[in-house]
Amino acid sequence: MDSPSARGCAPTRKQPLVPVRLDRLTVSDVLLVVLLVALPVWALVRRHTTPRTGLTVEIRRDNRLTGVYPLGRDAVVQVTKGLRVEIRAGRVRVAESDCPKQTCCHAGWRSVSGSTIACVPNRVVITITGSGVEYDAETW
Repeated sequence: MDSPSARGCAPTRKQPLVPVRLDRLTVSDVLLVVLLVALPVWALVRRHTTPRTGLTVEIRRDNRLTGVYPLGRDAVVQVTKGLRVEIRAGRVRVAESDCPKQTCCHAGWRSVSGSTIACVPNRVVITITGSGVEYDAETW
């Protein structure tokens, strides 16, 4: 059998693994870790607590516009006898509905432009409209 040097390959020497020593953290290391953790948390909190200005809630029943409400102003709207819509803190939801499956109530809070909640038995569609369409993802 040929030796490694005869084939043109030099033998490799294994380097010993050097353990990472955490006792040598500097102040700048700690600041970097704190910054990398705090910045995304701050961004998420700000995104979910800042009221959306310029966005509106359109409520349609039987494909007719029954009302347009600003998303930034708190309100409770009685759309039908058994369907109540709540607008609070820049979000909208169906708070109460008399439909059998309660799918519209389980849809939860919506705050992004283009979001829709539909109550099919009551023939009601709630849509958030505005200039700032936000995307979940982009493809190229």
